Amino acid sequence: MKISLTLDQMLSVFETYNTATWFVQVIACILGITAIFLTVKTSVYTNRIISAILSFIWLWTGVVFCIFYWAPVFTPSYGYGVLYIIQAGMFFWALFRLKLSFRFEMNEYSVLGVLFIIYSMIGYPLVGYFLDHIYPQSVSFILAPCPVVVFTFGMLLLTHIKFPKYLLIIPLFWSVCGIIPVYLGILEDIGLVVAGVVSTILILIRDRKRRVGF
Repeated sequence: MKISLTLDQMLSVFETYNTATWFVQVIACILGITAIFLTVKTSVYTNRIISAILSFIWLWTGVVFCIFYWAPVFTPSYGYGVLYIIQAGMFFWALFRLKLSFRFEMNEYSVLGVLFIIYSMIGYPLVGYFLDHIYPQSVSFILAPCPVVVFTFGMLLLTHIKFPKYLLIIPLFWSVCGIIPVYLGILEDIGLVVAGVVSTILILIRDRKRRVGF
């Protein structure tokens, strides 16, 4: 497999990005924790707030990370940025159409969803540390393409009614593409591949059993 991108280039992108946007990453972590909390302590605003959070992190990652920081080093990232912006738009649409409903339930789907969310926020930097990908040369908390996808799959496992499956297309595509950074040496993204494939299968199985939903 020949890829016009090296591990050193990718780590350099992370270093520049993390140094410049650390304060937004702190906010993103707070938003991630808020999203989990809202699935437990639900309110009339839960679904809209979580959909807005998902829309924001996809939009930020597409515009800021993919287009502003990654694309100058790796040209295909312009296209990746567009995909992330499209996904952000779909979550924004879901915000107003109430296509997503989140609630933590004591079952295997919710538990696994929370584990994937924790991995997206804590697992990436922790695994990276043992791989010598030490901050700021590490995969960002949530606001990098792969953690965003893992976080998203975690949240979608926490939905308790059916939702439009077009919301899975771009995240699943990106998770399968996770074999590329793994090939480069970013082994943290093994979790991305696992989260994408496992979550998609479980969501499809779960929603086939449900009679009520969209």
